[in-house]
Amino acid sequence: MTKKKNLTTAAHFEEFKRVGEYWIERLSLSDWVIIWEHEPADIESSYAECAINRAGHRAWIRLNSDWGETEVTAEEITRSARHEVAELLLLPMQHLARERFITEDEVCETKHQAIARLENLMTEIGEDND
Repeated sequence: MTKKKNLTTAAHFEEFKRVGEYWIERLSLSDWVIIWEHEPADIESSYAECAINRAGHRAWIRLNSDWGETEVTAEEITRSARHEVAELLLLPMQHLARERFITEDEVCETKHQAIARLENLMTEIGEDND
């Protein structure tokens, strides 16, 4: 029996990118150089992936072109875009944790970068809801 393939389309990719760019702006992550990709994922079971070069401040955000047996839906495209932007927010901390030699200042700076981005979002949301 042949496994069903569910391929993402150019329209899916444009929606993925649109949602991602929206949340990148809202989370103040526009200082990153983002390379958007629509191709097979490195991890076959992933719907999308995010990888970074922390020193170069570059990020690759990829929508997997083949979701295998999983049906591609608008909700999952949106959720995947949001998830990868959250990865972009937190991956610098993960990379820092893997460094052999890090200083307390580097840890504190990376933590406060994430806090400032969240504060910006909370301020924006708070102005609408306070």
